[in-house]
Amino acid sequence: MPEKNPDIYAQIWAFFISKLPKDYSLTCAVVITFFVSFLRSFLYDPKDTVKRVFAEACLCSVIVYSADPALQYLGFEKPLIIPVGTVIGLFGTSAVRQAIFKYLKSRRK
Repeated sequence: MPEKNPDIYAQIWAFFISKLPKDYSLTCAVVITFFVSFLRSFLYDPKDTVKRVFAEACLCSVIVYSADPALQYLGFEKPLIIPVGTVIGLFGTSAVRQAIFKYLKSRRK
């Protein structure tokens, strides 16, 4: 009971934090996957609405953010990571959009 043990919530939080991996890469991947799937749900409209453009921009930035460690591992310098990551993000957003349209088209048949 929390009223008898007031620090129970701090103990529960410390337990969960102790079970997380120390490099946080898995946690980061889970959070990124959640937001990508959430933002991807806005991409169903083929017209260029403000909502779709904003969702694509957020999706592109998430792809760039997640590509940054891989590009650092491959030896890219920081000034080169930004444009290369942006290209990866733009192509990734386009690929995600085309995959969604292909999936929706196959579901209609």
